[in-house]
Amino acid sequence: MSDQKEKQSINSENAKDISGEFTTRRSRQRISNKIFARHFTTPGIHPFSEVEWEERNALISSDTGEPVFEQRGIEMPVTWTQMATNIVASKYFHGPLGTESREKSLKHLISRVVSTIANWGRADGYFITPEEADTFEAELFHLCLHQKMAFNSPVWFRWSCERTGKLHARL
Repeated sequence: MSDQKEKQSINSENAKDISGEFTTRRSRQRISNKIFARHFTTPGIHPFSEVEWEERNALISSDTGEPVFEQRGIEMPVTWTQMATNIVASKYFHGPLGTESREKSLKHLISRVVSTIANWGRADGYFITPEEADTFEAELFHLCLHQKMAFNSPVWFRWSCERTGKLHARL
């Protein structure tokens, strides 16, 4: 094989990963060559336990003052605004309103999405060790809980803890 053809072959097989390092197509299954490091969390301490929670009501009214949406007794972090509470409860909580199957805590919503992503990563071999998977999951819990990042609406609407195929977009 000529040097030119060999370089083309190597270039088509290689790509930069998100850290900017070159990886082969085979190794691109991993997000990075590095183990996920803890930045915001502590091993053995769930991010939910480091936040003060309160029960509150979500209420959205029309311009005339008529209730358009109401859900009572939901659990939210004290630091979240009432507007964030109203949006999350009205748009993203799963289950029919007024039933026992309705989500009633931000913990349920975040757990549903974060656990789905972390479990996919475990099942698909994205992590070297179980500890790395736990670190990734804890950090993602922290980021969502503290509103340092958020997924787009289709993720919050559809993702559940079951791998059902059609409903789930893949990472």
